[in-house]
Amino acid sequence: MLTACSSEEESAKIELPDHISQLENVTVYDPDIQPADTVMLTRETIFESGEDVFMEGNIRRLAVDDKGRVWVATIVKNFSVHEWWVLEENGELMARFEWPRDEPIVVIKEGKIYTRQTDEETGLQQVVRYRVEIN
Repeated sequence: MLTACSSEEESAKIELPDHISQLENVTVYDPDIQPADTVMLTRETIFESGEDVFMEGNIRRLAVDDKGRVWVATIVKNFSVHEWWVLEENGELMARFEWPRDEPIVVIKEGKIYTRQTDEETGLQQVVRYRVEIN
């Protein structure tokens, strides 16, 4: 099954290269397609524990740590950081903090955050570990 989506009318034909059109279970989207502006999560729809909206905005990344906590990186007006939300399995907000975008969180495990830092002068990357304490 090959699906092609375009912002043009359905009758418009999209010609795909042979190496793409031969693939199975592939969806090809128009390069002009834009993501949704806003994602809204509610406890009722996500964690089934109420109707309060606890988060509204663009989500950059979701992760689950080894304790089952959900970590959500949201996009905020300050483009140099992400605002991270840490949620219990039941949806309760445990913590919220800002983290530099240029230091992506790679792994969250055993009470530690592992990030990747890039030296601007040399381009060399290193993994840096931080201890996490959530009260």
